[in-house]
Amino acid sequence: MMPQRYSDEFKRDAIALVREGGRIQDVANQLGIPRGTLWGWVRKVESVEFRAPPIDTGAGDLVDADTYHAALHRIAELEEESDILLHAAVYFARALAPSTPPH
Repeated sequence: MMPQRYSDEFKRDAIALVREGGRIQDVANQLGIPRGTLWGWVRKVESVEFRAPPIDTGAGDLVDADTYHAALHRIAELEEESDILLHAAVYFARALAPSTPPH
């Protein structure tokens, strides 16, 4: 059985009924659609509406807040890894350096 396609207008009207105070179960029953379908539409609209505004990167680019914060987190991880590798390189350079006789 193929899932039924609903028009954008139908979806908007159904979401409006929920936002006007209708319970998802009642609205779904009234419209003859699965409760999970209506719940998904409402959830999708709410996630778009409550998304943080785009962030200006300073280079003229706009990125969404989640991407920006994920990039900052990854940069911090890479900086930490770089510090660890630098300390390891210094350690091994000292350990492998030939001993020089005292003057």
